[in-house]
Amino acid sequence: VNSAKSKVAISDQIKILFGALNRQNDWRPWIDTLNSIFSKNPSKWYFEVVHDRDFYEQLNLPVDQKKFTPLCVYDEYLKIMSRCDVSFMPLENNIFNNCKSDLKAVQAASYSLAILSTPVVYSRSFVNQKTAAFFNSKEELFEILNTWSDNPELIRNIGRNAQRYVALNRLYCNQIDKKIESFIDLWARKDSINQELLKRI
Repeated sequence: VNSAKSKVAISDQIKILFGALNRQNDWRPWIDTLNSIFSKNPSKWYFEVVHDRDFYEQLNLPVDQKKFTPLCVYDEYLKIMSRCDVSFMPLENNIFNNCKSDLKAVQAASYSLAILSTPVVYSRSFVNQKTAAFFNSKEELFEILNTWSDNPELIRNIGRNAQRYVALNRLYCNQIDKKIESFIDLWARKDSINQELLKRI
């Protein structure tokens, strides 16, 4: 867990991260709502966008209040994340997305970012208005961002809570015994697993 930001007060400008591959169908329903919020107070917002040029272009913000980074190495992605306050990660409710892990939310929370998302996948681990902010409609997304604009400290509270959750529950060092048990179990059953695999192939 990265604690570098945990004691830093949020700045007047709210910095949001969007970094995703092939997520156009997930963000398109929400872009108009984002831009509607931005139009009320453009100077309040800043976006860091990784990889998705189309999303970057659709953001109705001045060029000095949004930054585009092409697909980059993981360390660079983490550096960009560490500069932000919020991670925007909407997911459409479909079979593909429901097979995802919550790793991206865990990564964001480890840097004390507030998770801003639809409830798909991430609500299994994170709690609305405590360790994340979930929305199901354009109205709910608008209300969250409007509230955060007036009271940015709410973002920091959610980020701190999320970071605390990761520190207490999701660190790999606390999972290693279960991982070892799982690998030992797989090895013990390798012959039957291989036979089942060959049948399926």
